[in-house]
Amino acid sequence: MRSFRLLIALIVSGTMAVPIPAAASPTSYVPGEILVKFKPGTPDETIERFADRMKTTVKRKSDLTGVQRLSLPADLSVEEALSAYQNHPDVLYAEPNYIRRASATIPNDSFLNEQWGLHNTGQTVNANPPFSGIAGADIGAPKAWDITTGSSQIIVAVIDSGVDYTHPDLSANVLTNGWNFVGTQTCTLDASNNCNCTADDLNGNSDPMDDNGHGTHVAGIMGAEGNNSIGIAGVLWTAQILPLKILGANGCGSAGDEIQAIDYAINKGAKIINASFGGPDLSSSEEDAIRAANTAGIVFVAAAGNESSDNDKVPIYPAGYNLPNVISVAASDPDDQLAAFSNFGKNRVDIAAPGVCILSTISSQVASELSRSCPNSAPAGYDYLSGSSMATPFVSGAAGLLLSQKPSLTPEEVRAIILSTADPKEGLKGRVASAGRLNAFNALRGIKGSGLIGGSGGCGFPMGMIRTSDRESSPPIQNLLFLLGIFWPLLIPLIRKHRCHRRTLRILANRQSVAAASGLLILVIFWPSTAAAVEEVSSFQPVHSLGLKIGYHRYDKSEYLDTNSGLVSRGDLAGLSEELEYEWRWREDAGLSVTAGRYHSRTDLKNVCCNSLEFSTNYLLITPKHYSSIQEWMEWYIGGGIGYYNFSREIHGLLEDRLSANVLGIHAVIGLDWPVLPWISVFTETRYALAKVKSADHFNDALDVGGLNYSFGLRWRFSPAGLRKSTAY
Repeated sequence: MRSFRLLIALIVSGTMAVPIPAAASPTSYVPGEILVKFKPGTPDETIERFADRMKTTVKRKSDLTGVQRLSLPADLSVEEALSAYQNHPDVLYAEPNYIRRASATIPNDSFLNEQWGLHNTGQTVNANPPFSGIAGADIGAPKAWDITTGSSQIIVAVIDSGVDYTHPDLSANVLTNGWNFVGTQTCTLDASNNCNCTADDLNGNSDPMDDNGHGTHVAGIMGAEGNNSIGIAGVLWTAQILPLKILGANGCGSAGDEIQAIDYAINKGAKIINASFGGPDLSSSEEDAIRAANTAGIVFVAAAGNESSDNDKVPIYPAGYNLPNVISVAASDPDDQLAAFSNFGKNRVDIAAPGVCILSTISSQVASELSRSCPNSAPAGYDYLSGSSMATPFVSGAAGLLLSQKPSLTPEEVRAIILSTADPKEGLKGRVASAGRLNAFNALRGIKGSGLIGGSGGCGFPMGMIRTSDRESSPPIQNLLFLLGIFWPLLIPLIRKHRCHRRTLRILANRQSVAAASGLLILVIFWPSTAAAVEEVSSFQPVHSLGLKIGYHRYDKSEYLDTNSGLVSRGDLAGLSEELEYEWRWREDAGLSVTAGRYHSRTDLKNVCCNSLEFSTNYLLITPKHYSSIQEWMEWYIGGGIGYYNFSREIHGLLEDRLSANVLGIHAVIGLDWPVLPWISVFTETRYALAKVKSADHFNDALDVGGLNYSFGLRWRFSPAGLRKSTAY
């Protein structure tokens, strides 16, 4: 029978060489099970027929992602089953049921004054030996609590080793409908500290009691009841903790159980999932489940790991998935440095949070069995642990505070606010994407400062914050519409260049003011940053800069002479421009520039009428701008505003004509900016301006003073604060 099934596998694959995913170790997945997803539209008969041939049974199917958890017959190995399913033409993917484990269980040390991660005054923490941190190296919890302490409407799923729901500091905040997905599965640790797990019955039970201690500690950091005169305070004083147990007594578990837990969290209306666990194997089914959580509006906060390694080179999952709802968290110490054990990665790790010697609740089932890295005489029911597992619930708690203030925030908006309001730290530059440590108070203030209260979401108008590197997400559709509105005036010279043979195009070409005004109107209506944003209190410090620009300014001949262009000149006019620009960036995505400039041109005419034409214009432009990152090393900006032009023109020859005027105009700009040194950036810019002048002499001609300008320049920044994230905002 086994040979028959292997023959079926070879027939389906059409080849003797079948790729099998490499595992991190021989024990990195659950034996006797695989996870399979068929392509959409695959008939049930096809799926069932193949399962009959392979003698596999469906233990569970996710209603949200369609992933099937299959049980294999005793004589069929995981590798053999994968070789068959991976090469079936209707299978989207098939993979092992990878094992997941807690990211940290490194214990520590003592009550509220000992919770340096919430409020660090430089106090001595009663470890052995005692230590003191730097005042302010915390998440700013007391100020955040002045705004909100949480909400009983926000459900936070703790997918972990369970939670001790009888703990006096947790019982009021723990929901009674949690679930234990471990069931009959047993996991052991071998001599190399690798997890070995058996298959389970999938039924589980309704008792998510913590028999490891890890999940209870995580739950306490995030949601221990506050202001109740006992123990500690969580980041959220008031919360609804949904305990979902996937890790056994030794901290091991499987991605299959995790997927079930995510499905359960979605169905129970969770808004946040805390995932303080991980493993080195990429799981498509796990990624699909987290993607489904994003669709359901769930923020997924995951631990970066504790191997002191670079996640950009060796990713840890689920923290490493490129999904808009995933926040990957590293651990910081009381001196605002990256913890020695913490993983890092400027692309795959988003932010740091306190993770060294963190005091929190511990399960009464296992407290006496914990080894301690910060030894002390902790009170009963509490202990000190270290790890990115401990850092993760600080971020989950901050996400809960944000959603308590504004429940309509999307996961991507929550993530953008948390990252953009992190406290910048020198020791975290190049180590995490935000270059900073979590600040819950800044995040709450960031809701108002970014226009999210009463607004449409995002960082102001939902153009949002663009993720960098391989975790980057594309700008929303509004960005495209916005750019089209700004670029519309730039199309006018092209329309006129082709002489506008059609009447419709001629009408458009003669309505440049309408076109330019349309772009400016879009800019004004949808501008994400108003003067009110000056009141924002965030980790970004205002920065001032001076820029020098040299440009090329040109007019199509039809733009500068309406009635006598053929008499005066048969070509286009062009000249060089020089500009000095001052800019004030009051926030990461918004600035205001004032530009003083001049352009001049002289053209030899050599005709019976005239010998030469020269013109010069001095101008002053005021331009609000919106900035956003393209890559970690580049940002683009768009803007529009008004300008004052002092214009003069002279025609020399048989007929002399002089014209001078002072006029107002409007303009739109788009540009790119590259930082090349800590204080210097190079930028290039395209600007279209419109300001019309008409003469009153015998020529009765006209000139559009604005025109199209291409420039290149250097910008010197007064303050390093504006470069704290290498322009990746």
